[in-house]
Amino acid sequence: MPTRVRREALTRAVQANEMTQRAKWYLAVASCRHLLTGCIALALPGTFKSTSFLPILEAAPLWFWALIFVGAGISCGAAALSGHEGLARLGMGWSATSTLIVGAGLLIATFTGQLSSPTGPILWLAVAFKDFVVCAQPIRSPFEGLAEQLARRNQHRG
Repeated sequence: MPTRVRREALTRAVQANEMTQRAKWYLAVASCRHLLTGCIALALPGTFKSTSFLPILEAAPLWFWALIFVGAGISCGAAALSGHEGLARLGMGWSATSTLIVGAGLLIATFTGQLSSPTGPILWLAVAFKDFVVCAQPIRSPFEGLAEQLARRNQHRG
């Protein structure tokens, strides 16, 4: 009896430390965001000709930013596929900082008159801060309780 109880407790502890599907999807979305941005910057550098990118491109060439974004995308994607916590932490930190840098560059462009609308920096900075929040303390979705209730209800039926 004590062996079975210990085995069940160990099983619950291992399951509690597994990466949730929600976390894997979050990482997959971050991966797509970074891979698309980085690959487009590498393959189609002429599409980044807006004056809003001048502060960013004055700091480093576009290919450098592209590699940063591809690296973050690979890290987040590998973590989403493998469920590896270390890669997830690396990818989310990389995602948050690279997104923050671009958001700050766009904010500078707003104040120097190189950007016609503040929506770009608002969106980039909001995504960066959201990533930092997830890095600091993963949040529970307001829909998780409902999803758990529905899952329990379906278990009882089946």
